[in-house]
Amino acid sequence: MKEYRTNEELINYLESNGVNILDKEDAIQKIERYTYYSIVNTYKSIFKDKDGNYIKSVSFDEIYALFEFDKELKNIILKYCVIQKKLGIFNNTVIYIGGDCLWKKS
Repeated sequence: MKEYRTNEELINYLESNGVNILDKEDAIQKIERYTYYSIVNTYKSIFKDKDGNYIKSVSFDEIYALFEFDKELKNIILKYCVIQKKLGIFNNTVIYIGGDCLWKKS
């Protein structure tokens, strides 16, 4: 089991691994709001090289921007899936977003 780290310790950990933190207080607030796992762990592989190190000059803001983009894209897709479902357009369809089955209509 991993050792518990405070949000400040998590930011320091990112910095020690080469991630640029331009505004520590802003980064901490974002982690408090959405969790470190949601922001960093979900997208970290995109920002790492083949050896598992963060690519040069990557910033927390870039990781967070991808998190925000993905969150908004999921919301848009979900919104239109719900509209389509209400209109009864999908029949015998399974809709998957991020590995989660939204519904199956038989």
